[in-house]
Amino acid sequence: MNAVPPEILAKLRTLIVEPVKSFAVDLEDALESLGIAHITVTTTEEEAVELAKTHKPDLIFCSINLLGHGDGFDTANRIFETHASAVIFISTCHDPDGARYALRNSPFTCVFPPFKSQQLGEAVADALYKFRKGIASPEALGELAVTDPFTSLGTRHKLDITLYHEWNRCALEETPLTLFLINLENLGGFENDGRREALKKISAALRIHCARRRDVVAGDGATRLMALLPDTDEPGARHVAGQIIDAVRDLHLSPPNSPDVTAAVGIGVTTPSWDKATSSLVTWTELQLDTAERRGGNRFHGGAMQTAAAESKKGLLARWLSFWAPRPEDKRESR
Repeated sequence: MNAVPPEILAKLRTLIVEPVKSFAVDLEDALESLGIAHITVTTTEEEAVELAKTHKPDLIFCSINLLGHGDGFDTANRIFETHASAVIFISTCHDPDGARYALRNSPFTCVFPPFKSQQLGEAVADALYKFRKGIASPEALGELAVTDPFTSLGTRHKLDITLYHEWNRCALEETPLTLFLINLENLGGFENDGRREALKKISAALRIHCARRRDVVAGDGATRLMALLPDTDEPGARHVAGQIIDAVRDLHLSPPNSPDVTAAVGIGVTTPSWDKATSSLVTWTELQLDTAERRGGNRFHGGAMQTAAAESKKGLLARWLSFWAPRPEDKRESR
């Protein structure tokens, strides 16, 4: 990538969005040494959006803030709604692999402290080129959004980022991690506006029961939700799954000419380790959701992944019998 000529750098209007003031100052100093003179710094999302409207920057440095589960992506998306420009993400996270994971398959450029002139010069040239060529487009940025603007739930991207970080943390601390996959049956009976309003109510109900700081509830398609509950064992997971089912039932959401909306919940619980992949938990939970869906509305199924090996060895007849067998330890499944 060719370097940006000094006369172009000197004219660039640049906006830095970084909540950690010390990092913002270091970045500003490094950019000034590079020859960029017109620099505005803010530490808040709201001010960043307003400054972008008035200053119309040519280049934006925006903190990913992965320790806060990636809300810098939403900031950049809000800015793009009124002013599109070249974007470089800043990751001050101590886990550079986490930043690369969050930006996987994305054309956007990312920089890490300590900020060096050569590193920044290459990043600026890369970002300006990709923006000019339409490679780093609003559509590409939209794929990095971590919040659904309508339901205020996390996106699948946010859950993926959180799963990556919580998997590593729980593996280090040897604590359990729970994943819910929730299919909302009969929700498709609503028209578009009705479905959105119903999903809003369900989302609000879920956030009541998945309200801890590390809990994440995310959308995954038109009728499916996901929830990640760190530090939650199997009994705790079953308890919360029951609360979710009760919450959906109590809403009494009735699409025209259809039964009430019900929830099928697949539960996956594991203690992460370095020799297992995050996809193993997702795959296991998908199997549990499939069983819950086949059994009918307002049911949950699943539990610890340790049972996966045993169940996979069952013959077809044994699995068929277990499907219909009552499960007294799970009252909701026998309703």
